Amino acid sequence: MGGIGGPLDAFRSPASKGKVASLVKGWWTTDAQLRQEVLEAVPRLERHPFAEFDAPSAPGAYLIFIASQRLLQMHQLGSTAALVRGELLAYCGSSQRGLRGRLGRYRQSLRGVIEPGELYVSVLPTGSAPSALFIESVVVESWSPVLNSTSFGSKVPGKNRANQKLGMLEALWAGRSWARDPTALERARAQIQLVMRICRVPDDAPRWPALIAPAQSNEPDAQRAARGDLRMVIGGGR
Repeated sequence: MGGIGGPLDAFRSPASKGKVASLVKGWWTTDAQLRQEVLEAVPRLERHPFAEFDAPSAPGAYLIFIASQRLLQMHQLGSTAALVRGELLAYCGSSQRGLRGRLGRYRQSLRGVIEPGELYVSVLPTGSAPSALFIESVVVESWSPVLNSTSFGSKVPGKNRANQKLGMLEALWAGRSWARDPTALERARAQIQLVMRICRVPDDAPRWPALIAPAQSNEPDAQRAARGDLRMVIGGGR
């Protein structure tokens, strides 16, 4: 995959590791030109079906989108439907050692919650780990991906993980083999948290084309969204 172009190209080389590291120290950067290059380039990346994608072995940043007819049955209306149709960025991460290994682990860690066939991925390989961290930090800070800082990116846990407090993902979409079934209260709390996270996505964040068809309804869009969010919060999305 080609580079972004412009100044960021210089930071794709391992020789530039120190320079990039100085930019991402503390997960923040003040270089406006580099930030803008990332924000313009990332929405143009191709989205690949996760189950069929052969990721490169280089370090890099990656974006994950959900496209699930199954989950759309739970979130047919409201703002959450946009997430499971692939219109909103679900998760952004980076791999310092290699995208292929990092993305491959999701097949195991998400098993039972979201299947590979329900995900799409975009990747931006880099020449060094700091470059990957730089891209991730800019995207997360600027666009607030909905499922970042949840248990979406969790590694497969050890045996002692089964009795711990459920994360938002496990309470929202039960199915992980190591997690107990959520209570009604935990499920309701997770649904509210999801709506709040979507509300925090900035207005200027990209809106990608839907990967699956939206639910059909004769209601006006605003009324349909309001009914859908309320239905999801108090009725479990069913």
